[in-house]
Amino acid sequence: MKRFASLFVVFLSLSLWAYKPQPSYDLCEANSDGIMLYYNYLYIDDDVYCELTYGNEPYAGHINIPDNVTDQYIPVVGIGVYAFSECEELTSVYMPYSIFYIDPAAFWCCYNLKKVHLGSHLMAIGELAFENCFNLTEINIPQSLEYVDYFAFQGCSKLGPLYNDKYFFYYQYPQNYGESTYCIPEGIEIINTSAFSFSLFDEIIIPNTVKVIKENAFDGSTISRVTIPSSVVTLEEKAFGQTHLNEVTVPATVKNFGSFMFDNSPFLEKAVLENPLDSIPIGTFQCCTRLESVTFPETVHKIGNSAFSNNMRLPQFDFSNIDTIYDYSFYRCESLKTITIPPAITFIPDFAFNMCSGLTEINLPETLKSIGQYAFWQNRSLESIDIPASVTEIGMSAFVNNTSMKDATVHWDTPIPLEYGIFDSSITLHVPVGTKQLYAEADVWENYINIVDDATPVTPLYLPEKKPANSVKRLIDGKILIERNKHLFNLNGAEE
Repeated sequence: MKRFASLFVVFLSLSLWAYKPQPSYDLCEANSDGIMLYYNYLYIDDDVYCELTYGNEPYAGHINIPDNVTDQYIPVVGIGVYAFSECEELTSVYMPYSIFYIDPAAFWCCYNLKKVHLGSHLMAIGELAFENCFNLTEINIPQSLEYVDYFAFQGCSKLGPLYNDKYFFYYQYPQNYGESTYCIPEGIEIINTSAFSFSLFDEIIIPNTVKVIKENAFDGSTISRVTIPSSVVTLEEKAFGQTHLNEVTVPATVKNFGSFMFDNSPFLEKAVLENPLDSIPIGTFQCCTRLESVTFPETVHKIGNSAFSNNMRLPQFDFSNIDTIYDYSFYRCESLKTITIPPAITFIPDFAFNMCSGLTEINLPETLKSIGQYAFWQNRSLESIDIPASVTEIGMSAFVNNTSMKDATVHWDTPIPLEYGIFDSSITLHVPVGTKQLYAEADVWENYINIVDDATPVTPLYLPEKKPANSVKRLIDGKILIERNKHLFNLNGAEE
């Protein structure tokens, strides 16, 4: 995993080098030490600013960046893309309070850079900004800093953890060889993007002051134990992807829950989602090959794309509150034995249960209208299927390559049109009494040689008509809102 991360960064570094343009600048001017620096103008809302860029010769030694240039005192507000990249003789840099941002790859491959002073107003550092600054040992983190992008300090193996009072930004992964636990400092509220990516800890202790864990924060790390505290409100995309977690609980306080949250976590066996979700987002448990138990609240009624794909050990799934599933949602869940689709689901999408080779029973409701292509392809333990008359559309190869299937029963008095086969041609096709000849002459259906007209009629399932709901009550700031009458009542029932 660590090797993969290194190869990725090398590839990205080579890409940056390949696309670095020739020097282009608007202004060159000597600083207080007589060193010529190069700038580009920035025009924002009729105001003029400057950002540092690169010139024809690489910077070397100590660079003192001024806070303004020219006799017009134009503020220097940023360090541009590649500004100091590949300046192998650069040793230290001082940035003034006027610098607000450092762009991607700004100090990329400054191998001998040892000391950097960041200005007190710095807000953001771009991706790979200090990548491969192997000898960087000293850098201050101002309280103003709010964002550090992917791998900004990748390869800075001599730096310790980087954080200020509110944000935890980065922990360089080679630093923690032999350490099993790391405690994030108390008071931290936000764990930054990729802060612990590919770190080698067994456990990271998150304080109950943390509110936000940003995207890829622990992605690729070896952590096997973590407790998400009840202070956390937001978990961004893939925050715990590719980890070694064995089990995890997401507390009810989490309101924002990103996609691919536990993607490719091959050791995850148990997950408890206590947070009030409307859906299991795309890729949440994708490729969690040891996952055996998932608990989620009744508020969940949608299963996103590939949410449980490649879950080899998931033995069962409760669909009772689900009304929508998406493509590949249960692709290759090889341990699923029985599927009972509830009446609320009217469409089974493409590849939804593809390669679920352990399936022995599929129960489809009389409200189902459509089955996507390859939806149940290669379900090798499945011996029979009964498709209700409510289904009016079935995609290509929906039930093909099911080597154990012997019988398929359909209930259309007139064969529905097909463009492609939906069963293997070797099955016995059971059709309604008196319709055998119709199926034998219909396009595509004619390819099924073993047709028997003995399908028993099915009593249609009628869902009860929904009645107008009574007034809805919600607790809001200690009061109950009666939505029907649009009045506020206090808890004692007195109108306000």
